[in-house]
Amino acid sequence: MQPAVAYTRVSTREQDDSGLGLESQSATLTGYANSRQLEIVHLFTDVGSGATPLRDRPQGSRLYRLTESGPPVTILVAKLDRAFRSSCDALATIEAWTARGTALHIVDLGGASMDLASPIGRCCFTMLAACAEFERALISQRTRDALAAKRARGEQIGAPPLGWRYHLGEMVPHPEERLALGYASILRQEGLTLKATAHQLTQMGYRNRKGKPYLHWWVSAVLKTLEGDAKLHGACVLLAHEHRAENLESTP
Repeated sequence: MQPAVAYTRVSTREQDDSGLGLESQSATLTGYANSRQLEIVHLFTDVGSGATPLRDRPQGSRLYRLTESGPPVTILVAKLDRAFRSSCDALATIEAWTARGTALHIVDLGGASMDLASPIGRCCFTMLAACAEFERALISQRTRDALAAKRARGEQIGAPPLGWRYHLGEMVPHPEERLALGYASILRQEGLTLKATAHQLTQMGYRNRKGKPYLHWWVSAVLKTLEGDAKLHGACVLLAHEHRAENLESTP
């Protein structure tokens, strides 16, 4: 068994939490590795837009550093667009890897190693990378057109900001979510870690908008949002303090 490293990516944190997308990619890569007598010794996973160059992503940068400092390695990805969506990024990265003896295997292309040394290999890969970038541009354009059409019809677009909900076409305060926001800030100020704060909110019965328990990354995102909105921050913390005081008074 020859060692190999694998790279997977999903676009949203929700996909990461649910395992959707990641499980499929991991299963595909594991099956391919077994069929080629390869052993996956490390798995790098990123969550976020593929528009960011591979070497600028948290785990992508670690993968890139591995190829720069270590011996030649075999890299496995399920699809080209999991690693790259920019043809320039793809070509520059693969060219650098090829020069160091590192091979990239793209499973949905039959697993063939990308070889940019030959004219036909470079031509084929350039067209594949360009198609992936074109697909991303089309999706972005369709999304913008759809949102523009909704705005023209006067429809609400996207989820309301934290602490708010839509009601009869207007945004109104959402007391329960504001309580959760306020408690998140208070618990952090009292010294709890992000993980402990999320656990405490869950123990208190609070759930996110999808009805699932809060996680540490949500608490971190909430606190950053509140930092940029002093008025909302103050209102949420005040509400949480009042709620805590009422509970203490009602406790025998």
